[in-house]
Amino acid sequence: MKRNVLKKLLPFVLLIPFCVGIVGYRKAGETVSDAVYYSIQLYSLGWNGAQKSVWLEVARWTAPLVTAAGILAVVRRAWHYIAVRAACLHGDSTVIYGQSEICRRLRERIPHSVLAEGKPLKCGKEHIIMLADDRETLRFFQRYRKDFSGKKVYLCLKEFDSNLLSDTVSFDEGAEVRFFNIHDVIARDYWKTVRLWENPADNRRARIVIWGFGNLGQRMLHYALLLNLFSKEQQICYHIFGESSLYEASCEGFRTMNGDQILFHETGCKEQWQVLGQADRVIFTEPLETELLQTLLGRFPGLQIDYYSPGDENIEELIGSEKLHGFGEEARSFSEENIKTDKLYREAKELNHLYVSRYGGEQKLPDDGRQKEKEWNSLDGFTKGSNISAADYAQVLRELKRKAQYTETELAELEHIRWCRYHFLNHWRYGTPENGKNKDPVNRVHKDLCPFSELAKEERQKALITIREEIFDGKQQ
Repeated sequence: MKRNVLKKLLPFVLLIPFCVGIVGYRKAGETVSDAVYYSIQLYSLGWNGAQKSVWLEVARWTAPLVTAAGILAVVRRAWHYIAVRAACLHGDSTVIYGQSEICRRLRERIPHSVLAEGKPLKCGKEHIIMLADDRETLRFFQRYRKDFSGKKVYLCLKEFDSNLLSDTVSFDEGAEVRFFNIHDVIARDYWKTVRLWENPADNRRARIVIWGFGNLGQRMLHYALLLNLFSKEQQICYHIFGESSLYEASCEGFRTMNGDQILFHETGCKEQWQVLGQADRVIFTEPLETELLQTLLGRFPGLQIDYYSPGDENIEELIGSEKLHGFGEEARSFSEENIKTDKLYREAKELNHLYVSRYGGEQKLPDDGRQKEKEWNSLDGFTKGSNISAADYAQVLRELKRKAQYTETELAELEHIRWCRYHFLNHWRYGTPENGKNKDPVNRVHKDLCPFSELAKEERQKALITIREEIFDGKQQ
């Protein structure tokens, strides 16, 4: 904002010596035309020997400073132009759009990256758009979408759900568009770090409190439900403290498909301290109040407390508690790996290609990468998200398979639970579509949103084959 104001004021600043010079020369008795000419001459250290005055002294010294500043600006712009073009010569060059401090720090973390202002830099291979808000980001992409043809574009969304965006944000111009929400990044990274599935016996009945239910709190629950799946018999209970009326309305009819529970509470309710006392872990997604923290540490010294800490502050170093940990550090969240998620996308495309090759009704062709891209780009946002979620959870399934003796049927059932949860979280419901098909995408009805044992034999077999090929390397168990 400040930079934009300075840009608008700059032309007026440059004219100050000129205007002051005209006044000074007129007071010295020069004609209007001569006063204009001599004032222009001041910018190149020209002086006609007129009688000096305060006006002329100010103009005489400020005009060369303005000239010098202009020359430096031109040199700086030329150097920036050269540096940008040099960076774009690299195959992994990244252009970042945005004026926040986060954008500037992100540029320092990503090799061969540059900051851009205004129109897109077509020379860049990949583009990260992180403008002030979601609407501005989407408008910028829509305005210059042809300039992004053939490029990878990463759009930062803070509030909009990419699965609900219309098809106008599409791929018909040849750009590969990916969305990232920093709250998704933080929540996913948190659960991938906590890794409840590493100790299924200890965490089967875990009691987890999420304190604060804004955007981050909601995404924390979202990824908990999609990743913390390691047993059909598990009974994890998620206690939510914070305003949740809209969320509850949007997820009406949600089913966990196993013994997991979600209980919503109002902050300050009667059972608050009882719930906290019985919890295994409390996750603070909003600024942590010192008084509340001290009360929790005093009353429940064995309670694991994790708090959102995007900055450099580490409360645990001040307090010295082993049960207190910060998460969501900016440098970790806003990293190239978390924003681009190339590996996750590759696995999602591979998973989609596997499904299309087997059930899509098309002949399986030798793939050089273009076939997978074609199949991927034909998907809507929801289906892309579903494949990404499946690929993400497949990493958990592989770990479960390595650590314990899971059969392909058990893993297929867990994957089916995740699949159902993903649909429920995106406002689908169980039912038989009027058109007689398995699903109705318009009304978001699917007849397979039921327990694994109630699936048609054909659908169970599909799930088993997918698990066999993805997790067991095609070997039948």
